[in-house]
Amino acid sequence: ERLLLTQFSSRRALQQDLLELWLQAGLPILSVRLHRDEVMACALAAKQPAGAYAPESMIAHELTEIASWCLRGELAQ
Repeated sequence: ERLLLTQFSSRRALQQDLLELWLQAGLPILSVRLHRDEVMACALAAKQPAGAYAPESMIAHELTEIASWCLRGELAQ
């Protein structure tokens, strides 16, 4: 299983509680923050993946890191 969380803020009590539950359950957690990057909007407008549109951008690197993590987990099962 993999979870993708959006708009997560560990500063909120409920979300901190959820994080504690996931950690206690031993769920694999990758701590990658997807930055709000103008490249993503431009890539969408150009109908291209962010990595093809701007391969050196921060968002392209972050998305690659997440994809690699998911594939490693899938291969490990």
